[in-house]
Amino acid sequence: MLDALRGFLALYVLLGHSRWLLWAGHSSWINVKHSWWQDVLAYSSAAFRYGHEAVWVFFALSGFFIHLRFASKLKLETNSNSLDVKRYFRRRTLRILPPYAMALFATLLLDVFGRHFFESLYLASTEDAFINRLFAFKTYDKESVFSAFLLLPSSTGKDFGTNGPLWSIAYEVVYYIAYPCWLIVRRINWIVAFGVIPLGILLLVPVAEMLLPAFSYLGFASQVLLKYPVWLAGAGLAELVMRFGSKTALRLAVGCTALSSAFYLVTRLPTASALVVSCLCASVIALACASSPRINAVGITTFFRYMGIRSYSIYIFHFPLLSLISAYLFAEFGGRPQSGWMAFWGSVAAVVYGCTCYEFCERWFLHRNCRISPPELRGKP
Repeated sequence: MLDALRGFLALYVLLGHSRWLLWAGHSSWINVKHSWWQDVLAYSSAAFRYGHEAVWVFFALSGFFIHLRFASKLKLETNSNSLDVKRYFRRRTLRILPPYAMALFATLLLDVFGRHFFESLYLASTEDAFINRLFAFKTYDKESVFSAFLLLPSSTGKDFGTNGPLWSIAYEVVYYIAYPCWLIVRRINWIVAFGVIPLGILLLVPVAEMLLPAFSYLGFASQVLLKYPVWLAGAGLAELVMRFGSKTALRLAVGCTALSSAFYLVTRLPTASALVVSCLCASVIALACASSPRINAVGITTFFRYMGIRSYSIYIFHFPLLSLISAYLFAEFGGRPQSGWMAFWGSVAAVVYGCTCYEFCERWFLHRNCRISPPELRGKP
């Protein structure tokens, strides 16, 4: 069922980007008269504004799946609860690197084509201030290219071409590298691993940003640290599910979320408490989807599971294609259209494109237990 959640999240992020790139902004929309149902659709589409927060749920899911194997060993109390570091990094590399490399190459091809024929958007020189701000840091200078080749895209504050969503891959790479070290701490003391480390990060990083102005300029480092507790929350979920079952873990997560939300509303502390609430909410969403038989029984789950298997490709490939379509619209019509149909069909094209890229690349590097063909998904909740 968690595959269905990943599929939903990937589509959610994609639809949000389509809304940005292929549909007129609010300031332009309100200056033109529309029918009531168009207004309803337009204002309803504001629900797709939280793509950045949706990626945090991806982080929680990543921590869950990465730590699940070790959590199952702890439950069985086996002696073989050490991590084969070499095998771990080989599996992570084969899983992440080939599609990522193909995404960089595809981004370059689409951007070269777009810059040649519809250059205004790529040069951030359209008449739309929002789009110009969005594309001002999408470049191919030495900083963006070098960081992308180090598997740390956007870590310098500049994206690799138009593929801004790759920023989350940099975070994941750091968390993957940190996992063996964190696991040593977990084997020694679970309180330090799940309590002292995340709370220390959430409390000390904001203090460091206030007391040490130089640290605030290290935006990538501070943001990676601040989102690490979200990843660890997913790892904690894996152990809760293994020890107590998904329903008990869900109740615990709901209770913690309620308490932390109340604390946040009362204190209004900045970043730290907001992140606590966000990571716990991500945990609740994941557990609810995993434990509810009613949700599992819904037929649409099959579709989202299908998308979930392809979610990585959909996520890392879609934005350059949407950017190319948007560049064409600016070159031919001077801006984003008032109608939402272009955003709809652009989303369909981006999903088909991502799934096609999956078939050509990612599916050949999945672990064996993840290689599920479309016919095998039919009829399964």
